Amino acid sequence: MIDEGFVPPCNDEYVRGRIALAFSVQDRARMLEHLGAERAATVCAELEASAYGEAEAQWLVHQVRQATVGTRLVLAGPEIDVLAARTDAVRNGMIPAEVLLLPRPDEFRRVYCPHCRTVTRMRRAVEGTTVCCGCRRELEVFDHFSRGLTAYLGAESNAEELT
Repeated sequence: MIDEGFVPPCNDEYVRGRIALAFSVQDRARMLEHLGAERAATVCAELEASAYGEAEAQWLVHQVRQATVGTRLVLAGPEIDVLAARTDAVRNGMIPAEVLLLPRPDEFRRVYCPHCRTVTRMRRAVEGTTVCCGCRRELEVFDHFSRGLTAYLGAESNAEELT
């Protein structure tokens, strides 16, 4: 899980430029406020994105592949979208230390099913279970988050009863 209370400072003497992606007007304002004077060296996405989709992924991958040493990435928005964008950035050449996450609480979670290897998008629920969209098993959702899969771990909710 992301610690929403800690946001590292953005000033770094070795930063040559920044790539920024925000998912709402409020996220963009929060991100620019965090950057302060450093926002002058920032390339911001001019996308009207409410979620991280194909257009946002293409823009981000293009920016990351064009980036030079000293470039940082700033992502602001719902946790599920910020983490998916981070995964794409790292897969395309950024190192985790170059990525600043400014997540906000999100009503959705991505849940990985180890039984059929499907990722299900679910609303955060009090009981912490969801039905896998792949194998239709009821999954108990754990707070274990996989950055590689960009999803929380799910396991069959009655697995202990089966053994």
